[in-house]
Amino acid sequence: MKDRKFLLLFITIFLDLFGFGIVIPVLPSYIKNLAGGDGKDWVVGIIIACFSVAQFFSTPLLGGLSDRLGRRPILLWTLLGNCIGYFTLAIANTLPLLMLSRTISGFCSGNLSVAQAYITDISTKENRTKAMGMIGAAFGMGFILGPPIGGYLNSHFGFWSLGAFSGSLCALNAIIMYFLLPESITIFNKDKKINLLPFKEFVKVFETPFFGRIFIISFIFVTGFFLFQIPSPLLWKEHFHLDEEHIGYLFGIVGISTSVVQAGLVGPIKKLLGEKNMLIFGNIIQGVTICAVPFIPIEAFWVLMPTCLFFQSLGNGMLNPALMSYLSQNTEPQHQGRMFGLYQSFGSLARIVGPVLGATLYGLHYIVPYATALVLFVLNTLLSLGIGSILSKYLLKKNQLDSEEIIQTENVYS
Repeated sequence: MKDRKFLLLFITIFLDLFGFGIVIPVLPSYIKNLAGGDGKDWVVGIIIACFSVAQFFSTPLLGGLSDRLGRRPILLWTLLGNCIGYFTLAIANTLPLLMLSRTISGFCSGNLSVAQAYITDISTKENRTKAMGMIGAAFGMGFILGPPIGGYLNSHFGFWSLGAFSGSLCALNAIIMYFLLPESITIFNKDKKINLLPFKEFVKVFETPFFGRIFIISFIFVTGFFLFQIPSPLLWKEHFHLDEEHIGYLFGIVGISTSVVQAGLVGPIKKLLGEKNMLIFGNIIQGVTICAVPFIPIEAFWVLMPTCLFFQSLGNGMLNPALMSYLSQNTEPQHQGRMFGLYQSFGSLARIVGPVLGATLYGLHYIVPYATALVLFVLNTLLSLGIGSILSKYLLKKNQLDSEEIIQTENVYS
């Protein structure tokens, strides 16, 4: 029974990222054409950012509603909402309609928090880590398969096929879930407060310089990555003369490389370098490889570009585990859920800023977003170099506070 539940949730999470990945090779060029061509690159960033804006607000909302109403109804309604979003995408021949479709899909893709809660409900402490690893695997598969399939469908059947295909998959998943997925909770928290804008908690995080620096490094890292991801489909089409099918294959290489790095290389690299050096070298690798993308010679494109994308994925794969490890090791167990929730939420802000900035800078000159990414990763390298001293001060202060608490406790009982 549990295996069936895990499989259904795996499919749901996979479809969330598959639906995001399937439009990556196609959407920037499609938006630019609808907007009127050159000079409208900033519109690309606005439309793409709609997805992340909606997801930023919906993630805590849907998670809170699932505590009040149950996981099953929220998952079903969001799957049906995704159907509407993708079928709207299939007929989106104007910018407002396209913006509406991406906003609906972004909002409904906030159901990841509900799927995570469902997994927690049905898993034990012993298998919870393995169960949560399923989320990473679903993300990896969605990003490996989504872009190549999206590029292929667009090249052979047209843009409408992307929405029709994804919407049909979501509809099928909703039907299967309706008949096979039971509710995972029996006690509903009707009075749970839903915090949509955790700005006060962000302020508390930044009152501790160590955590504030980790959040800033993460924000710059995600923003810099989007300075690669958003302009690249336009660059590869306009300057390297690739069609959407081959652009999809390139993003598929990114997905495969990321999976290889996370599955086989991150562990040995962490043992060899440690968190601080992973941050430093991850930022350096990211900055250099992203900046190299527009300078790849055409005659060596299919040798150098996949190589560049692999090393970009290597840098990417070093940064996030190091940041997560720093957070986990230096946060009390009873506060880790809140801390990681804030960390992911703050990252969502970068997924809003990054697309707008990337597309706007590309409109100035195709090299500008990649050069800007290099500057950001140089800044991140400098921030990472100082993380050790900041951590030492944090631990010293924390130990002093712990000692004071012990003394106060002893005074109470003396």
